[in-house]
Amino acid sequence: MNRIFNFLVISVMIGVFGQEEPLRKYTEELQQHTQRCATENKISNNIKLQFMNNSPDGLIQKSRRFSCFLGCVYQAMEFVSPDGQLLMNNIFEKLNNVYTMEWVDYIFDWCGRIAEKDLCERSYSLYSCFDHLTADTRYPD
Repeated sequence: MNRIFNFLVISVMIGVFGQEEPLRKYTEELQQHTQRCATENKISNNIKLQFMNNSPDGLIQKSRRFSCFLGCVYQAMEFVSPDGQLLMNNIFEKLNNVYTMEWVDYIFDWCGRIAEKDLCERSYSLYSCFDHLTADTRYPD
């Protein structure tokens, strides 16, 4: 299943109570960047909605356009550098009310190994990796 948007937004609620304001701001920021990047990369409303609503149909099919859309969103959220490297400090800063540093390290250990040189290709691989890691509720202790 496509869980990347859940990883970025919905799953933010795991273990967090009283964090409505940070979650609301984060969600608004993500939605704003998603809309802008969808427009810039000519992503259909259907694909954008599948991404935002955690499509039950699984991963969205790889295409150059969708891969570059992901790169745009990840860069705008400052989760990746212009060359697609995971920016751990930024990820932790944005998700520090949600996940422990151990969880962020766990993600980095698995998804940080992706080696594609092209930002778009790397972004799709990260999307796939995030989806794989969040495919169930088994989080590291």
